[in-house]
Amino acid sequence: MEDLGKPVVGLVENMSFILCPHCHGKIALFGEEKGHLVASRMSLPFLGSLPLGPELAKHCDEGTIEEYENEVLSSIVAKVLER
Repeated sequence: MEDLGKPVVGLVENMSFILCPHCHGKIALFGEEKGHLVASRMSLPFLGSLPLGPELAKHCDEGTIEEYENEVLSSIVAKVLER
């Protein structure tokens, strides 16, 4: 973190889970979420966990990631802007 000489606002856990398209339950595709634990060990605020999903993949493939909207992402952006 210190190598870049820039302050770190917090930690975001990416590809933390997927949402079932039928029941909207969380599926821990890569195991249990550990973002809170990692943030705590690094003395950083935990900003949130982003899901992996087809909409995100679509925007990445099309080069339109700035158009990606997600409720969780909006919450993370709000936390960053508070700092």
